[in-house]
Amino acid sequence: MAMRQEEQSKANCSEVARLRQSISDEYLAAQRGLYGLAQTARHDFIQARLQGVERHYIELSKLIGEEQAIDTVIEINDTHAEAQRGQPQP
Repeated sequence: MAMRQEEQSKANCSEVARLRQSISDEYLAAQRGLYGLAQTARHDFIQARLQGVERHYIELSKLIGEEQAIDTVIEINDTHAEAQRGQPQP
């Protein structure tokens, strides 16, 4: 029984890591859409990226709870925002 719980815990950790990476990827894509070489992004593209963040947040909240999922999304957003502050703006 303890082994099964350990396996489940490892699976949850892997899923949380995958979702964190997916959220980060969505923010990065949205950032590139705003500040990338094209310097213009269609509203639909940015909206789709943020809807992706929302989908991943919902999955994440089922694994770790709403409050911790919100904190995770904010942390990832802040990391991307901080990285963007160091970049020249168009």
